[in-house]
Amino acid sequence: MTNASSKSLQPPGQSTLRVLDDGQLVSITNMPTTESLLDQVRILGPVGETLVKRAPAIARAGSCLGSLWIGFGWAMLLLGVLFLGGMLVATLLFNRPIDINGKPAANGDAALFLGLFMAFWIAFFGLWIFASRKAMFNRDRLDQQWRLVLGDDEWIAYRAHVNRVIGRVVSADVDRIDLSTTGRVVAWLSSGNRVELTGPLPPLDGSWLRDALLKQLGKPMESGVPVYPFVPRGDSYIGVGTILRFRLKRCDSTWMGLLVLAGVNLFWNGITGVFVWQAFWGESKVQWTMALFLIPFALIGLVLMVALAAGAYSVVIQSRIASTILELAEFPLQAGARCRALVSQTGPLTLRRLRVRLVCDEEATFGAGTTTRTETKRVRELEVFSQIDLSIARRLPFTETFDLDVPAAVMHSFEAAHNKIKWTLLVHGEPEGWPEFERTFPVVIHPPTCVNER
Repeated sequence: MTNASSKSLQPPGQSTLRVLDDGQLVSITNMPTTESLLDQVRILGPVGETLVKRAPAIARAGSCLGSLWIGFGWAMLLLGVLFLGGMLVATLLFNRPIDINGKPAANGDAALFLGLFMAFWIAFFGLWIFASRKAMFNRDRLDQQWRLVLGDDEWIAYRAHVNRVIGRVVSADVDRIDLSTTGRVVAWLSSGNRVELTGPLPPLDGSWLRDALLKQLGKPMESGVPVYPFVPRGDSYIGVGTILRFRLKRCDSTWMGLLVLAGVNLFWNGITGVFVWQAFWGESKVQWTMALFLIPFALIGLVLMVALAAGAYSVVIQSRIASTILELAEFPLQAGARCRALVSQTGPLTLRRLRVRLVCDEEATFGAGTTTRTETKRVRELEVFSQIDLSIARRLPFTETFDLDVPAAVMHSFEAAHNKIKWTLLVHGEPEGWPEFERTFPVVIHPPTCVNER
């Protein structure tokens, strides 16, 4: 890429992206400048300056720490399965008893003890690995800052301060460039492979960079839904519809919450159970001091078990009610416009009432020292569909289309660091003989001035 082409890369004024040109290579990055970092840590004095100067070394050390941390979890999980599994097999098949509290245990007791201990071990380190990947060392979080080096023939994306390659493509092999559901700019090659070129980006930055790269390749830029700096894209909210164009995805699935709650129960009650067993049956006499000490831990375990039972009941109810479908003819929605919508509910089910509401929630995050809190308030609620006295057969779902009118005076979807405006479609049902249910489908609403071309 020549210097002349780098001058054409001018990010919009509200963009967080920067274009770097050292005379040989052009790079695009969202990494802050050294001056801005020093300004942010000025309150730390010399310590802040040292942290900024040592940022590359700290980043490399953190990258190694993440691999070691997750690798340790896998190693301990494998070690526990092999060791405890081997002991369990030896006990059951080869009649080799084990000692519990210095006394030989019967095969049944030993097998039960080893089985429970292995289940706890697997749950603990499985949770270790899952939490490490999803929270501590989440890939999208590690790729928050990146740099894309645009060579004459090859484009390479690196993680900030680290030589870790996010993606590498030969520019001549790029067939098209698009945005992923997480906001990453991705290149589709003529071979059909998909290569990521950035970390997660806000909609405005992602759309600008996609169009800029298409321009560098001499390919036509895509025309579609207008992009606004703080309006989420919402690509992850939709799928392909069967009757209308877009099918909305639910965001209130109870299965994941139930699995997490079951893992917490297994972890907490597994440890507490071992100590309770030791207090009452581990010795010839009951150890009352330990038993009294374990009372609060046992009470917490009972609360967790009640919560697990309530969660399981909720899942059973949701399974009994079966699936609810919402489809839209247009997405995103537009303030002041009308959109054709469809609601479908499977059976068998008898409903006193089924209604669809368009609701707006305002979310604000406040910081006080080192603590933060988030408050959510419902600021708007509109009923867009209602039907009473429904009897839905097993093989004949209730399906109805309706006009979804979005008022022109409503606030559009908004997402910033400390404030969010979230719009959702809620399907609320009142079954006979069952508790009421509600399914949540997030949507995006654009300002009324935009022209929806999608």
